[in-house]
Amino acid sequence: MSLKISSFRYHVTAGQFFQDFDPMNCGRITVSQFRRGLDRVGINAIDRLYLSEPEIDMILQVYRDPNDSSRMCWKTFEDDIDQGIQGHMSVR
Repeated sequence: MSLKISSFRYHVTAGQFFQDFDPMNCGRITVSQFRRGLDRVGINAIDRLYLSEPEIDMILQVYRDPNDSSRMCWKTFEDDIDQGIQGHMSVR
């Protein structure tokens, strides 16, 4: 939820943090690239968004490519952030 708030507050889309890693625009990037993209969230903000390691792990679990565990589905993540991620991020 904090990602959605940060995205709204600073008028950015989640995709802005991941597009550079995906020159072919296939919607998938490596896990390390995805982590770097998450780290870029809020970097220009006065109050930088902090994601704990358990929060990052949960995001990685939800958005890992089911066909290639070394890849993340950043386009799906972007769509969910833009629409609100509360349904995907509920603790199981």
